[in-house]
Amino acid sequence: MELWNSRSVHAFKAKLMKPPEPSEQEMDATLAAIKLIPYTLKKPLSEAAKKLPSPPGGRPHLMTPEQCQEACAQIGSLLGQGVEPSDALQRLASNYKVALRTMQRVWQNRGKPRIQVET
Repeated sequence: MELWNSRSVHAFKAKLMKPPEPSEQEMDATLAAIKLIPYTLKKPLSEAAKKLPSPPGGRPHLMTPEQCQEACAQIGSLLGQGVEPSDALQRLASNYKVALRTMQRVWQNRGKPRIQVET
């Protein structure tokens, strides 16, 4: 018997723990079931995919909501120091490396909550 030809206790235990080889009929049935998996999963997966929300459209925001709050606070402090609004916006646009128009939108929407979508 093959078990008694083992050289060590570990090899003997490993051979005892190993499940027996499947018969040819069991192997054929298993292979046939594996080949049918894509066809059995297709309908449930497509139904689940239809329930998922569609991806958000449009260009992603250049600044996070935290950055927008910081920029608005800095603009407010500059305006409080007597800096012209256009100069304050231009200065912060260059600090954050965004266009002037982007900083104008941030300042314009400072009181509105922005919904952030996780991607």
